[in-house]
Amino acid sequence: MSKRGAMILVIESAGTFSFVKPKKVGGQKQWIYCILDRLLLERNSEGVRTWECVAKSDSEWFRLEKGLDYPLKLNNMRYFYRLYRRKQ
Repeated sequence: MSKRGAMILVIESAGTFSFVKPKKVGGQKQWIYCILDRLLLERNSEGVRTWECVAKSDSEWFRLEKGLDYPLKLNNMRYFYRLYRRKQ
């Protein structure tokens, strides 16, 4: 069990691996951040939320600086993030 104030940070590229196809939801693809929100932010059996989302974005862009010279090919990328904190 995690302690009060513990944090979970999730950062994921918003690509094809960011979808899950759960059977209980009728087989529709869902963003992993929607499933995380549902799992962590729903109320427990006593009706209390034990986690809170303190920062989030469904879509951010990391863009490379123009003229950047690097031996490997680098790409711009879109990502999402969630920061959760344990309340209880």
